[in-house]
Amino acid sequence: MRTLGPRKSDAILSVGSGLGHLGLSYWALTREQALMALDKFEAEAIGIIGGDVLAEKSGVLQHNYDSWHCEPEQDESNSAFVFRSTMKARTYIANYPDTECFFVIVPTDYLYP
Repeated sequence: MRTLGPRKSDAILSVGSGLGHLGLSYWALTREQALMALDKFEAEAIGIIGGDVLAEKSGVLQHNYDSWHCEPEQDESNSAFVFRSTMKARTYIANYPDTECFFVIVPTDYLYP
């Protein structure tokens, strides 16, 4: 993982709860926070590689091993990937059955700075 300074997406995701206790440099967002973050990612032309779902157990956020993933397609423009990947993430998050869970979003600038 890149650690050379702040990423544009950090400002968007930092509204969530930090996951340092899991050894991760990510944030867990509520459904509402995650959906608002996706709007901002789309506006900033940042795609979404995927994400994970976390559940709170005994006051601690833990992976529940549900996730989604979206790869850029061959010859796909960045704008097309941003639209497709944010729509896939938005659909997954909005339709996830557990309304009390948290979402970790992995934007493209985490993997492709």
